[in-house]
Amino acid sequence: MTAEVLLEIQRQVRDAQAVLRDGDPALAKVEGVLLLRQAEDAAGDLPSDLAVDNVTFRAVLDVRNELGGCLLAAERMEEAGVESRVVAGILRRGAATAEVIIGRVAAGSVRG
Repeated sequence: MTAEVLLEIQRQVRDAQAVLRDGDPALAKVEGVLLLRQAEDAAGDLPSDLAVDNVTFRAVLDVRNELGGCLLAAERMEEAGVESRVVAGILRRGAATAEVIIGRVAAGSVRG
């Protein structure tokens, strides 16, 4: 079950990265927020008893925290009137960091 949740989070993060990388920054920002919010919610909904191990569970929490932080920052920046391209950049950075965290878990499971 945990593997499926991780794959879903990874898919949402990658979809957000694709949206944020291409196209109009204002539209990309809106779509990116939706996808990253879904990934954050999925990471937050993972019950502790479904975690394969402490490393995996901690990584999922780290992804949730990273995405939550970048989403909050993006929201505050938008409220302050910061340009969409800058806000989209914050979202891209958070998605990239989440991808690295997920990649570390995947690499560890391949080795283990």
